[in-house]
Amino acid sequence: APTLMGEIALLTNISRRATVTTESSTMAWRIDSNLLTRLTEKHPSLMPQIRTLIRVRLLSNLIRMNKFFADMDEETRLHFLQAFSMQTVEPESYVIQQGLPTTGLFVLMHGEAVVLVKGADGRNSKLADLTEGDFFGASSFFSSQPSKTTVYMPEGGLILRLTPQSVRSLRSQSPALEQKLVA
Repeated sequence: APTLMGEIALLTNISRRATVTTESSTMAWRIDSNLLTRLTEKHPSLMPQIRTLIRVRLLSNLIRMNKFFADMDEETRLHFLQAFSMQTVEPESYVIQQGLPTTGLFVLMHGEAVVLVKGADGRNSKLADLTEGDFFGASSFFSSQPSKTTVYMPEGGLILRLTPQSVRSLRSQSPALEQKLVA
């Protein structure tokens, strides 16, 4: 404490993915979506502040859980993470589509993503499930070739997206970073 919990489900309409229990007596304030809407109408700066808190927490979790960041110095990690934009993905959305160029390098921050591949018969087959913290789209993104797979988010969620413009900026700050991403 103090901490926020359950706020991602409020902002994305994705069903909760965790259960929180206490080990001792605890006081918590409950803010439902109706109250949050009323508060943000009265205080428009509230929602950007909540989004910033969510982004910081998700990025902290990503850094702590993902081996990719283990040997990165603090400055490189900061430049890298600042280059990404956080985006909400609507339910039943395709983030990457097979046969089309990838528009970014992505990190799944919240939700579920399914990797599909279209067979010769035209039907999609499930290739893999992505979990929170997984990077995807690197091969197509860095090769500028059409994607060989589709990434679908049935319930929607939150992703980080690195754009081609951001990659150019990162290359000048840390040339070794691209090799690490493609590896």
